[in-house]
Amino acid sequence: MSLILRTMTSSGTPVSAAGLSENYTRLILGKLEGMGLVDVSPRGMIVTPLGCDLLRTLGFSLMEIDHTDSAIGTYQVALLLKGKAKMIGKGVEQRNAALKSGGDGCTTIILRDGELVLPPDWSIDEHSPELAAQIRSHGMEEGDVVLIGGSNTGRREAAVAANSAALELVG
Repeated sequence: MSLILRTMTSSGTPVSAAGLSENYTRLILGKLEGMGLVDVSPRGMIVTPLGCDLLRTLGFSLMEIDHTDSAIGTYQVALLLKGKAKMIGKGVEQRNAALKSGGDGCTTIILRDGELVLPPDWSIDEHSPELAAQIRSHGMEEGDVVLIGGSNTGRREAAVAANSAALELVG
């Protein structure tokens, strides 16, 4: 979320949050800087207004939620993807993408007909009202998706699991 809010961050923050090597992160940041999406300095980096617009356009945001028993893993990282629910079947594809990336799984939650659902029909509102309240506090709307990547190894692996599931979803 620090990227979206335009706060300064060191290169170590995206490395640990995204689960990427430092060299790969430097390559990506260089390309993003060349496109005018971020400004990089010795003090850290900041997402430019153009970069913020792109993230909003893509409809991706990091969600801060408490650990939940509704998702797998000691470590969990949640992403909100706006308007992508029609692309979800049973969530198996997202789980598989998370497993292939080294995570322990991914829980997919959609907002369908006003109800938070773990596909195909398990009600988060009914079975985990605390989680439902946290998710709704992030402005989830009809047709949105929450992906909770999980890992028993570390937060980095949970982030990679969530990111891999998101990338599988959007292609």
